[in-house]
Amino acid sequence: MINQMKAENFRLWKRKGNFFVALALFALNFIFAYQKWALIKDMDEILALVVGDASFQIVISLCVAWFVGSEFNERTIQNELKLGYSRSSVLFVRFLYSGLLAVFLHISFILGAYAGVAFKYGIELSGIKLDSLIWLLVVLLQVVTSQSFTLFIVFLLKRALAAMVAATLLSLVACNILRNFMGSKIFTLSCFCLAQNKGQTTLLASALYAIATLIIVMAATYLVFRKADMG
Repeated sequence: MINQMKAENFRLWKRKGNFFVALALFALNFIFAYQKWALIKDMDEILALVVGDASFQIVISLCVAWFVGSEFNERTIQNELKLGYSRSSVLFVRFLYSGLLAVFLHISFILGAYAGVAFKYGIELSGIKLDSLIWLLVVLLQVVTSQSFTLFIVFLLKRALAAMVAATLLSLVACNILRNFMGSKIFTLSCFCLAQNKGQTTLLASALYAIATLIIVMAATYLVFRKADMG
């Protein structure tokens, strides 16, 4: 598995497209914060405005589907199986690095807001409070959980383009359309909505919901992959 992780880590940072998407998310939030936000200098307040924004999860889904799906197109995954690696290790490595990619992109989006505010107003280096850091960690867990659905789609379809289309549609509906119309507690605590405040009850429920969802989706992905014909 170590060799698989080394190879996947190389792919992750070698692909310039990942950095282009990160830069685009950074720039979009930089421009928005610079043009639209009133005078805000406190780092904690800035984080509160952007950490739970799921508007661009559709972009992250597209990027993750392309990153993992291309390995089916290039027969990287099939070749790993022929070399004797287990399907569980193949899936685990893709989950690990697709999650890392999703976290990298979401943090790039957040940093864009900090840069936009700092460029316009300056920024108070007062630090971020502990409860806000916990909020950030819960949101990142939700982002990874959200992308586990993308991973399921990729391993189900085994084609990059088809997975990109399906993952984009799912993210569009769940993270953008339904988020604006569904106010039920079940949905607002889900990984598609992201935690909207740092209340202890909200964060605990969101984290437990994300962990349970992640376990179920990854188990389903493994079952699909185990039964798949990889010839």
